Amino acid sequence: MKTFSSRSMTIRKSSMILWSLFIIMLCISGFRWDVGIDWMSYYTTFDGDLLKLATFEERIEPGNILIKLLLNTNGYDNSLYWIWSMSFITLFCIFYTTNKLSPLPLFSIALYICLGMYFYSFNGIRQHCAVALTTILWPCLIERKLIKYIIGVIIASLFHKSAMIILPIYFFCRHKFNKNTLIIGLIITLLLGTIASTIIDKVASYIPAYNVYQGSEYAQSNSNLLSYLRILFPLILFSLLIPVYDKLTTDNIQKVFTNLTLISIYLGVLFPNTALGIRINYYFLISQIIFIPMLCKAYSAKNSLIIKTFCIIYGFCFIYFTLLSKPVAKILPYQFTLEIANTSLLKITIAIYIILWFYIHLIFIKPVKSKH
Repeated sequence: MKTFSSRSMTIRKSSMILWSLFIIMLCISGFRWDVGIDWMSYYTTFDGDLLKLATFEERIEPGNILIKLLLNTNGYDNSLYWIWSMSFITLFCIFYTTNKLSPLPLFSIALYICLGMYFYSFNGIRQHCAVALTTILWPCLIERKLIKYIIGVIIASLFHKSAMIILPIYFFCRHKFNKNTLIIGLIITLLLGTIASTIIDKVASYIPAYNVYQGSEYAQSNSNLLSYLRILFPLILFSLLIPVYDKLTTDNIQKVFTNLTLISIYLGVLFPNTALGIRINYYFLISQIIFIPMLCKAYSAKNSLIIKTFCIIYGFCFIYFTLLSKPVAKILPYQFTLEIANTSLLKITIAIYIILWFYIHLIFIKPVKSKH
């Protein structure tokens, strides 16, 4: 009885810490001022009435315009409300899914920060909102709910068109592959890396929505040699995955996250330094925050601690070298604004929370953690 009570108290304490982190991270993201490459562009585009969006209608998806319309209709035309709303949707989806699916939720959030995903959400507001919305669809992959999955992908694509890229993975994400096939696949991606980056850069130059990133601040932020940390981590992750691959494919939950992570590894090796390739990979990289805790569980306690320590150290190095030490990333100096810290913001937050709650609980199935 005491053991059960102690375990229950530990879970409650962990949950309290988790959602306290959510509030802190939301405030850092939602109250930022001119932090992130896209921030000023969005601030000027979404400020005031909707007429400003007319010149951007080819790039701004309807989901983003709908949120702006709902805010304007209720008198909240300051674009800071839109930035806060997008931050809330992004972080709520990440935290909710992590809490439901990860065997180590707090470690998952640490990975979300240390692997740079949290800070990247400052530099691609629309896409990271779409990425976060796709995490809600993971249970649909696990339980094979095709119609719900398609609906969810369409909804995510209303915030960023690139979300459509994840549609095909439904058909093979629960498949168990031969380990030799996986190793050969990695060797091929290593050999094709340079060619693939050149090809995708060429393809991107013909796509108006992505051509803007070629030679832009996005490309500059990925051109430094230090960005090849992007190759190091996937290779190490792959070397840790292969020895315990059979353990990581014993149920559908593990199969889904193992396969999503494998896709992220292959794409990371193929396109380590290409703006379009990196953006495509965001939809698969995010799965690592659930997969790596599963990977740790597959190893002994001692080896698990080593893996966790390596991930955190690598994460801090990655953040410093590719984000914080580079002015082009516009993460530092961080500036804070409380211009919209009022009762109106509370009303907006509650309204978004209610919509997301219904979206998750009434339309989609509730995710269940792996027993392993």
